[in-house]
Amino acid sequence: MASLSTGAWAAPGAAPAAKAGPAPAGKAPAAVAPGKTAAKAVHAPGKGGRLVLFVSIDQLRYEDLLLLRDEFGPKGFAGLGRPQQMRYLTTVTETAADHATLSTGAWADIHGVVANKWLEDGKPRQSIDDAACPLWDNPKDGRSAAALRVPTVGDALKLASVGQSRVVTIGNKDRVALLLGGRSADLALFWDDSTGQFTSTTCYTKDAPKWVEELRKTTSAANFLDYVWTPSRPMETLARYSDPEAPGVVPKSKMGERFPHAIGQQDHTTRLFYALRQTPVATTLALSAAKAAIEAYDLGNGNKPDLLMVGIATIDGIGHMFGAHSPERIDGLLRLHDELGAFLTWARARYGDRLEIVLAADHGVQPIPAQSQKLKLEAQVLSRDKLAAKVEDALTKALGTAPGGKGYISFFDPPALSLKRDQAGDLRRAVHLAAEALRTEPGLWRVVETADAANEPEVIRHAIYPGRVADLLLVPRPLYMMLKDEDGADHGSPWNDDALVPFLFEAKGWTVRPAVRGGVLTATQVAPTLAALLEISPPSAAMADPVLEHLGE
Repeated sequence: MASLSTGAWAAPGAAPAAKAGPAPAGKAPAAVAPGKTAAKAVHAPGKGGRLVLFVSIDQLRYEDLLLLRDEFGPKGFAGLGRPQQMRYLTTVTETAADHATLSTGAWADIHGVVANKWLEDGKPRQSIDDAACPLWDNPKDGRSAAALRVPTVGDALKLASVGQSRVVTIGNKDRVALLLGGRSADLALFWDDSTGQFTSTTCYTKDAPKWVEELRKTTSAANFLDYVWTPSRPMETLARYSDPEAPGVVPKSKMGERFPHAIGQQDHTTRLFYALRQTPVATTLALSAAKAAIEAYDLGNGNKPDLLMVGIATIDGIGHMFGAHSPERIDGLLRLHDELGAFLTWARARYGDRLEIVLAADHGVQPIPAQSQKLKLEAQVLSRDKLAAKVEDALTKALGTAPGGKGYISFFDPPALSLKRDQAGDLRRAVHLAAEALRTEPGLWRVVETADAANEPEVIRHAIYPGRVADLLLVPRPLYMMLKDEDGADHGSPWNDDALVPFLFEAKGWTVRPAVRGGVLTATQVAPTLAALLEISPPSAAMADPVLEHLGE
């Protein structure tokens, strides 16, 4: 497997040509290099043929692009210029909810995907669980975008083109590819941590197309058995933007706390499959799949515009394990800049002016509280176990021991907490007692009783959908995060660390609308913007204005 570097293809972990760094240990996997004519279209484009490319970077903060601007150079991150600020006006800044917002142009109170996981009909469910759409390789495991209650921009394109436009989504995560694509995409392809290869579901195609089978050969986890992640730049460079002693955690992928990180370990198991998604290899995998999809579907060369949406989760995995200020996350950002920049250079050569690019992110990440404390800032980990114990203790004192002696809480996945319906007696009173107990916690900004949320700020109302709403929503103060004690960094708040992300674009003949120029965009403007580039009406629930306007002929 090969990775993209600036201007050329290189083995995973290799330093970019312009800035030499340590080479990775182990044998480099076989290259997937384009031929000399790979940048040319396979077929002559049809009338109206062009490609709109949307790239979502999981956990990319607006601050990241400011911090590393000198390293990116005058053309900016991945050659896309200077970013504009974009905000999520919701308290649940999580991958599933926010990718659903990016694709639909609506908040969770309309699109229905309130979190990565929620309680529905008394049972916890993942956002993409769906037994009716079994995986190609595992009929007992089903996933889809059926939880969405409104169409995506891809769905809108399919409707507008009467099915003639192609819509393909690629993701390191299943929920990213599925929720970006919606129900009608030609294919939503994602990395499967249980098998170490790309997969999808029978609700898109009956089984893996031939081009995916070929892709699997070059992107298989088996190609990375010797892979060691080493810095792409000298440590002195990374240290200018990070804390080499940043308090990360020992990840379950067992890659170690400090560079170099032994990823492969000759271990072809789920440990490796998961580990690859938490390293710069994730960028390589996603972009290799994107290139393969472009060539397999001949995207952009039909009679209608096509849409390719790519979700890259590299930075999210690294950030959760090592923290926002770690050398590992800085290295991941710089490698992402190199690889994505090279991929876009390849795509520009293939399409010329028929390529239009939009880049955004689903959320950011908060600094690990211990890192903030080193700078004398007020920050703290709010232990989920201790918060749950506070609720149980208050309810036990007021109501007695819960029937069965197994406690009152039925679901607690911060920020959502629900009580057992059959054990709480007067549920409204029990919820109020739990809320009052949690309001004594100084690290919480709001404890919201969702049944009475009509007068709450919009960032809270946007996170609530009927039938999927918890009894309580817990909103931490800035720089506070709700974790298990052993966890690393996290996100999921309405504050700038989590909710402020970059927006970048490249589209000839388009410019930022004067009404939004220099201001802060909202994430609901992405879908209308993609619709404008595709020259279709926005998806049904996308009510915000597009960011861009056409300059005219």
